[in-house]
Amino acid sequence: MTLVNRFREEEIADKIADCLVGAAKAFESESARYVQFVTSQLTPDATTALRIYKELWQNPNTQKQNPSIWENSAAERSERFRSSTGTIAFHNAVRELGQRRLFWTHFVSKTNSYGIHATKLGWRVIESLGPPMRQPKH
Repeated sequence: MTLVNRFREEEIADKIADCLVGAAKAFESESARYVQFVTSQLTPDATTALRIYKELWQNPNTQKQNPSIWENSAAERSERFRSSTGTIAFHNAVRELGQRRLFWTHFVSKTNSYGIHATKLGWRVIESLGPPMRQPKH
């Protein structure tokens, strides 16, 4: 069975606009539910790593324009990551966040340096961990 909707020419723009607004609202709702689901599945260590990364961006070191998280910065900010087992816990958390596409590793071959950064999805999860913070522009 084929369903045909007939519209007068003057109604089309309003109908299309209503459909686009409805689709945008549905997308936002589904996105929020997905972020909430991903957040609920994270281990406490992964959540701690995300909070530390957020803190680094809230209080960035004046020497770094794009702060990244690694063992040292995590150990400075969380008792959980200070011991040798804490280092393992940190790496497991980073591995988990990478597998969930919340973190990515940036490697610079010229300086042989690297850091771990949040992806766009990672920032949406960080934003859901109160208090609110939007992803910085740079």
